[in-house]
Amino acid sequence: LGERGQAKTRIMRSLTALLDESLPVISGCEINDDPFHPLCKHCHQQIKKNKGKTRIEWIPREMRFSEKLATPDVTIADLIGDIDPIKIAEGRYLSDELAIHYGLIPRTNRGIFSINELPDLHEKIQVGLFNLLEERDVQIRGYKIALPLDIFIIATANPEDYTSRGRIITPLKDRFGAQIRTHYPKTLEEEIAIVKQERAPFTTDGFTLRLPHFMEEIIAEISQMARRRSEINHSSGISVRMSIHNMENMISNAFRRAIRLNEKE
Repeated sequence: LGERGQAKTRIMRSLTALLDESLPVISGCEINDDPFHPLCKHCHQQIKKNKGKTRIEWIPREMRFSEKLATPDVTIADLIGDIDPIKIAEGRYLSDELAIHYGLIPRTNRGIFSINELPDLHEKIQVGLFNLLEERDVQIRGYKIALPLDIFIIATANPEDYTSRGRIITPLKDRFGAQIRTHYPKTLEEEIAIVKQERAPFTTDGFTLRLPHFMEEIIAEISQMARRRSEINHSSGISVRMSIHNMENMISNAFRRAIRLNEKE
């Protein structure tokens, strides 16, 4: 929970470093089934058919992370799944589990699923999400299936949006095990370090770039002072991106001046 430009999404994406480098799944499974504890009907059929010779494949940790930006038009079909009309046209019945096209959450089974700006998600979708987490089952077009998914869900929210644009329903809020509050850099050194890390790299072919430390301090101090000023509307926050873009603009203008004056540094 934090304002814009506080690396909430970066934190979520970095969690994949905590996962094993690779994970065995049943080959061809849409929901990354465990070879020893399969969930879907397709995998049960494969195990029964192949009798101990079912093929497995190893997926890297990067493939076990999914991300969805919550918007009012997100549907249950996007997150959980829906009946696949193509499979019905091929001759399957509506009651057949194999006719289901799984959404993002089941496809991230045994992984990490992140939701950006959770309060923007419609309350009906939040209820469906809660059912999947609490009851471990889901209804798709009236067909009820049990999905005891092994999944870690993390979400972000902005305090301003949390109160004005939407809300998180209480049962779903109760399912989150922890709340992490993010903040902007509190010192000039922290802000300068982030700017150096995140700014776009510049090609210096034929030029020497000299960046005095006091200019880095000025750019960081502008953002720090803006966060302390009461005249500025803080509802959206003074993002670190402001410092990053100011640094990029300063360097690009230095290159422009060097090119116009035929200088080498």
